[in-house]
Amino acid sequence: MKKISYAGILLLLILILVACSGAEDSSRDEQALSQDTYLTEEPVTELDQETGELGEEGEKEDIPDFSLVDLEGLPEGQLIAEEAGGEASLSGKIYYSPFTGEPVDDYYLRKALMVIIENSPYSRPQSGLEEASIVYEFLVEGGITRFLALYWDKIPEKIGPVRSARPYFIEIAREYDALLLHAGASPEGFAILAEGQVAHLDQIYNGQYYWRSSDRRAPHNLYTGSKRIERYLDQMIGQEYSERFDFQPVSFIKPTDEKADFIRIPYWGGTYIIYRYNKEENLYYRYYGFMETPHLLDNNKQITANNIIIQYTNTRAVDAEGRLEIELEGSGAALMFKDGVVIEGFWIKDTDSFTHFYNMQSEKLTFNPGQTWIQVVPDTIKVEYQYSSKLVESEEKTGELEEEKQEEITGENTEDNTEENIENIEAETRAEIREENTGEKIDEADSALSENETGLD
Repeated sequence: MKKISYAGILLLLILILVACSGAEDSSRDEQALSQDTYLTEEPVTELDQETGELGEEGEKEDIPDFSLVDLEGLPEGQLIAEEAGGEASLSGKIYYSPFTGEPVDDYYLRKALMVIIENSPYSRPQSGLEEASIVYEFLVEGGITRFLALYWDKIPEKIGPVRSARPYFIEIAREYDALLLHAGASPEGFAILAEGQVAHLDQIYNGQYYWRSSDRRAPHNLYTGSKRIERYLDQMIGQEYSERFDFQPVSFIKPTDEKADFIRIPYWGGTYIIYRYNKEENLYYRYYGFMETPHLLDNNKQITANNIIIQYTNTRAVDAEGRLEIELEGSGAALMFKDGVVIEGFWIKDTDSFTHFYNMQSEKLTFNPGQTWIQVVPDTIKVEYQYSSKLVESEEKTGELEEEKQEEITGENTEDNTEENIENIEAETRAEIREENTGEKIDEADSALSENETGLD
């Protein structure tokens, strides 16, 4: 009996020791797990079920734990994977372009690229303007214009034709702290570039970043593009930009806003630029010339804009070749077109800042997300704009007034004709009476003459 009792006690002690040892191992494992990482339960995706999450040896691989945060309403492809402490996760953060206010697919620390693009008849159709974030249009000598196009998150494969720089192109590139691409410059332009305040790649000295096409004659066939320039940009020191404009995702049109869906810009030298507003797309379509020729690109797409700024500047010729001096510092009048309305205002620029645009109440103008065109024009020209519906109403009213006037004239003519008819009838009646009386007198005279003649016989 004592042996059985001792055996039982011994067995009980063994079980207690085994239990304590297991609890200690479990505690040690939990402590190690808490020190390495904190795991949360995640639903198995369809992809996990299909692959079975098996490695080459048939064992389940370690799959990183992803947590989805604030993903509701994100556009497809906007999930950004991040790694923190060796653990990957999906972030719902959306990055926006500081130049268009539109979502971009990544966070960029990149210097903006600005390219001078020709706009003579020999240069059309151009390439790459559709992907630009902001486009400036300036006058150059000869009464033609050139573009200064800004690229940041999207650099197209083909941009051009690339042409030479003028001082005001360089000044805008410095305003954006951008890398300027050009092919030569005016004498004053070369002098400014030599000061070293603007990063630039002149095709004359850096031909590897450009190429010439065989379908056009020089100098209207010089191009650049992403394959030639992106590596150079990536090697430059990264740059972060503040928001260029105050973007307003939702537009509000007040009853007092002045509508304008037709814009006509008469540059010097007979260059006419026209924009027509498309209400369904909320876009302005670009045309040129008296015949309103659609301004098409080499992909056969017409140039459009979400916002249009008219920036009036003091402009004058400075040499016999007709080169211009355009004052971009200080202030001046401005017009803004968006959402089919026109806003009168002004612009202000200090030496080391962006040019800012205001309405007549000195409130900063808000912009629609998308591409902005800034038309820099001499302050001596008059930009014409109007609302076509009002024009139609005016033409209809004019037509109605002309019809009423015509009816009045017709009525007056009818009255005149009636009076003339009455007078004619009265005249004819009097003539008939005279004829009858004359006939009777003639008969009497004939009778008397016959009697006299008979008496003579």
